[in-house]
Amino acid sequence: MSDDIGALLKSKREDFRVEIRKKQLDDMLTERRVKSTLEDDNEEKQQTITPEERLKQLTEGIKEFIKAFVGGDDEGQLRNLKLIRKAISIKENAPLKPLIESEVPGLIIQLLDDRHSEQVELQHEAVWIVTNMASGPFSKQLHNLLIQEKVIERLIHLMDKTPSILAKRTILWGLSNMAGESFDYRDIMIQLCVVEVLMNIIATCSLDIDFCVTLMWFISNLSRGKPFPPEAEILKCFSVVRQGLMLEYVDILRDGMWALSYMSEQSEKIKGLVASGGLIPRITKLILHENQSISLAALRCVGNMTNSIDAYTDELLQNNILDAIHIKLQSTRIIIRRESCWCVSNILAGTHQQISKVIDHPILKKIISVAQEDDDLVRKEAIIALNNALYRGSFDQANELLQYDVLETLNSASEKVGSPGLVLVGLEGVEYLLKKGKEHAEEIGGENVVVKLLEEKGYLKLLDELQKHEDTDVYTKVYSIIEEYLSLI
Repeated sequence: MSDDIGALLKSKREDFRVEIRKKQLDDMLTERRVKSTLEDDNEEKQQTITPEERLKQLTEGIKEFIKAFVGGDDEGQLRNLKLIRKAISIKENAPLKPLIESEVPGLIIQLLDDRHSEQVELQHEAVWIVTNMASGPFSKQLHNLLIQEKVIERLIHLMDKTPSILAKRTILWGLSNMAGESFDYRDIMIQLCVVEVLMNIIATCSLDIDFCVTLMWFISNLSRGKPFPPEAEILKCFSVVRQGLMLEYVDILRDGMWALSYMSEQSEKIKGLVASGGLIPRITKLILHENQSISLAALRCVGNMTNSIDAYTDELLQNNILDAIHIKLQSTRIIIRRESCWCVSNILAGTHQQISKVIDHPILKKIISVAQEDDDLVRKEAIIALNNALYRGSFDQANELLQYDVLETLNSASEKVGSPGLVLVGLEGVEYLLKKGKEHAEEIGGENVVVKLLEEKGYLKLLDELQKHEDTDVYTKVYSIIEEYLSLI
């Protein structure tokens, strides 16, 4: 952007996306937490047993595992670890408390040591149970145990040293669970050089597709959240994400696209790499992917790119980004339409040339349609997009927008009962129009034509009524508009 106001117009739209990210993560973790990389389980059957049966299964597993551990019975340990794992394999309300309060967590942690490295399946079960407990509801008792026993350090060391790709993947899956649930755990992993360990595994091992899927999920979890992880760490992961996005494997595309959206939100260097690395055409294509999670993450990334220097927006426009967003504005999902409006809003907070690209594209009519008739949250984002064009554009561009019934759109927003937020953005657009009209009148030595237009459309009467609005911000805004532009009428 060429000035601080333009940057503000772009960046201030970011707050609503937190709720999207949280829901996306919760859905993903819930689904993956109940899954193990073992293939001998009837997960569907496990999901249907009663809570009483599950608790009985867990209690039996705890009792028999302790007995087998004390007696050095490896087969008994493995059998009962499986029983415990299956008992807590449930999407909601897993019976973790009895397990956490037993002796089992401390015993299982011992199985992560190098001396058990030949017992791949046993360590696999131990990793799954430990990380599933860690990613469940917060337990101070378990948290203290994990920190005290240096469990994350043990897991990273084990992942580095074990020759088994299955074991490496299992551990990485567990670390992904933990990083996704706790930024504290994520930061500990970073401090323990987990990225360097992973880069070494990539360079020296023959990896299967399942490991690559887990790797991309881990990078996604490592990259997200505030406070942001160190930029240097996510930069190390960028090349892996870039390669993953060139594949046509849905799981890798989904997590890779979310990873890039998180990275590009926090790092200007990442945005530069996206542009210089030829990823913009790929991201534009992925906006139209049939998988809605991939599509949403791609839109998020575009929003981040347009919330930066004008050159990135220009390249996106050259790659027909408006065509893709126009299609997504017709989505049945509110989140998709809202995110699409945010992308257009950032473009309309750009240069006059960028604003003209939107005005000349069919997407403008769609934005106006959404601003008039949609969910209030989506309408608000669409009106903010129009407001950005009115504020950043020239008088001639504002006049063009008036030919598309923009004033009627702002009028309908200002009349919205019970939605002060929508009323305010409608008033903000009218204020920008009046400001443009005043500047033009001073330039040519004439009258403010916007004032006359408002009078013809009956908008002055509406402003008078809004002075009695119950919301303080609304009537304060109305008063300032009247004082600045209409006091001499």
